[in-house]
Parts: sequence; C-alpha cells; structure tokens
Amino acid sequence: MRVREIRFLTALVVIGLCLFAIARGWEIGRFRIAEASLRTDGNPRELLGQWAGVSGIASSALEASLPGAPDPGDRQAAQRQLGQLTEILSLRPLSSTHWLSLSGTRLVVGQHTNKVIGALVLSSMTGPNEGQIMLQRGAFELSLWELLSPELQKRASVDIAETLRLFTQLQAADRNNLKTVVASRTEDVRQTVRGQLMEEQGVAPELLKDAGF
Repeated sequence: MRVREIRFLTALVVIGLCLFAIARGWEIGRFRIAEASLRTDGNPRELLGQWAGVSGIASSALEASLPGAPDPGDRQAAQRQLGQLTEILSLRPLSSTHWLSLSGTRLVVGQHTNKVIGALVLSSMTGPNEGQIMLQRGAFELSLWELLSPELQKRASVDIAETLRLFTQLQAADRNNLKTVVASRTEDVRQTVRGQLMEEQGVAPELLKDAGF
C-alpha cells in the first residue's frame, strides 16, 4: 500500500474518532442542560431517561430520572422505579444508597421478604459507615426489625446507634422521621432495641429518650 493511501486511511480513522467524541460530548452537554433545567424549571424527570443508553452518563441519567420515594398506592410507578434501580445498580453495583432504595421499592411492590432483606444487606455491605445512608438505613431497619435475623439486628443497631449519637445535629425532618418509626413499633420491639443499643452500642439513655425509645 502506498504512503499516500496509508495517510488517507489514517486521516479517516482520526476524523471518525473525532466525530465520535464530538457526538458524545454533544449528548453529554444536552443531558447537563436538561438536568439544570429540571432544577430551575421543574421539567419532568422522565425526560432525562432518554440519555440512559449514552455511554459515560447512563447511570447519571437513570439516577436523575428517578421520581423519588414511590407512592405505596401506585404499584405501576413502583414497578418502573424497580426497573430503573436495577439498571443503575448494574452500572454502579457499589452504590449503598441505591441498594437501600431497591430494598424499599421491593417492599412497596410486594416482593418476597428475602429479596427485600437481600438488597438491604448489600446496602450495609457497600456502605457500612456512610453517615447519611446509615441514618436512612437505620430507620428502615427498625421498621423491619422482626423480619431481621439476630445477626442483621446487631448490624442494624450499629446504624441506629450512630443516628442517635448525631440526633441533635440532624435536620428536623430526619429527626421526626425516626421518631415516627420508633412510635410505630410495639413496646416489645422498642424495649428489645433499647436494651441492645444500651448494652451493645453504649447509647446513653437520654439519647434514646430523645428519639422516643
């Protein structure tokens, strides 16, 4: 092959790569503009899902298109969210936040308890010491307390204890959410959790009282 032909083919390859990079950059730019528009104009989150197939921003697009906590009465919305969370976790399997969301969504759609607990365990494994997720997970674990094995109850007590130690620093909505969950549990459950938190986690009685235990 002559030198001129080699140069021509090389140029075509370089141009092709540049065009691919430009096209991808354009899609990323469009996604960021749409994401910013969501924050300022309140555009529907579902619109962001159209970038779910674009390499490099697929997980971000799927995450941004999530509507938030599913309405327990809207099973169709919960099923859609279940599919989105599964896709996100296939791209970001170490996301403790999304494993916890998957566990909650599985509960809403009525999946088997083993699946609910399985996703919850993966949240604990992937984010055992993440402050904000420990707060959310602790409240959820408390709501499922009777369904947890003794080993998982011990793990849950770590999340709940950390939440109680930071209780006075939490936002009012987070404090009220935890109090609501505590109030919804039977006295037997509250007593069991209270004893475990004091004996095994060293939580002070005044902190337990503040949270409603």
